[in-house]
Amino acid sequence: MEFQPREQERVKDPMDGPTTSDFRAEPGVAFKRNTTDWSVVSSDWANRKPALAQEWSRLTEEDVEGIDGNRRSLQERLKARYGWTDDESATQIDTWLNHGGKRLFL
Repeated sequence: MEFQPREQERVKDPMDGPTTSDFRAEPGVAFKRNTTDWSVVSSDWANRKPALAQEWSRLTEEDVEGIDGNRRSLQERLKARYGWTDDESATQIDTWLNHGGKRLFL
């Protein structure tokens, strides 16, 4: 019989925030959205624009205004400004959403 260590059980405290298991990839999915849905960003666009502009500093004011809460528009503008693929820009947006739509890097 081969030794197999027992998995440590832990009750998740909601105050701990997301854990790595919260972002565990499902087959065919980059990672699971957990924190903020795009509809929240879109409905609160005026308040989200500054964080978005800080997160992706290559976006111009015209870019941010032109996005107008449309995720696909943001994705296209990120591709143009950063030279990312469709998947890379989508992953960047998902990462930003998973952090509550707030600036990730100071």
